[in-house]
Parts: sequence; structure tokens; C-alpha cells
Amino acid sequence: MAYALEVPYPQVHFVRRLKYFGARKDFIQQKLQEFSRTGTAPGVYAPDVFVVRQEDANDRFAIPPVVFEIISANSREDDLYFKTVFYEIIGVQEYFIGEGGIKNGKILKAYRAVDREFVKSASRAGGYSSKMLGCQIPKKWNYAGE
Repeated sequence: MAYALEVPYPQVHFVRRLKYFGARKDFIQQKLQEFSRTGTAPGVYAPDVFVVRQEDANDRFAIPPVVFEIISANSREDDLYFKTVFYEIIGVQEYFIGEGGIKNGKILKAYRAVDREFVKSASRAGGYSSKMLGCQIPKKWNYAGE
């Protein structure tokens, strides 16, 4: 699968989408400076958890249709804003952002692609519906197992 980036002015698109997702002005400025200095998207990003289609299982460059990120203090803004734009541009279909750990946590935001741009997914009945996975993603989790 090819990258979905077909934007004639990537910085304009980049800023517009970062603003849409709620990024602070200083965060946007920092990322633009990195982008201008290097000529590429700042940083290297790999999802915490992702799902691939069976037919893409052996293609290490396939774009995963579903991505989950668990934010931490040192990556909070990247996960909430930059990675959201990055995953949107490359063609991820659903993006879930959570905080917590293996035993407990919650989904903070969920997005789904509509016409190649992410829109916020609404929480229903304690979770988010995933069309790609065909299931409900719980808004909160609490695992008391061993």
C-alpha cells in the first residue's frame, strides 16, 4: 500500500490538522521548525499496538488499518497531536489513544478516517465501535488477572 500523502503544501496541511486536533501554538511551531530543518516529518514513529490485515501479514511496509497508542508523560503531545496527523496522512483507518497500563486505563480519544481525514469517534455504551475490527473497544479497562 502506498503512502496517502498527496498534499501540494505539506506544511499548510500539517498545521491545519494539528490545529484541528487541538495542538498548542508552541508545539506546532516546534514541529514546523523540525520539519523545515530536516525536510521530513519529525521523529520516527512506531505504534504501541497495531492491527494488520491477513493479506498484509508479510509486508513490513503495509499501513496498519488500526493503531493504538498509550501515552506517557514524555510523549503526550506527540501521541495526542503529531502522531494523529502522521497516522491520518499515511492512511490509518482508526486511531485509539489511551493512557494507563496493562492492568487499568482508559481511551482518551478515538478517531476514524472519513474521506482520508480523521474525525472524532463518539463513545457509546461505555466504548467505541471499531468498524475495522468489528467489535466494541471499551472506554476503560481493569484487568485483575495474574
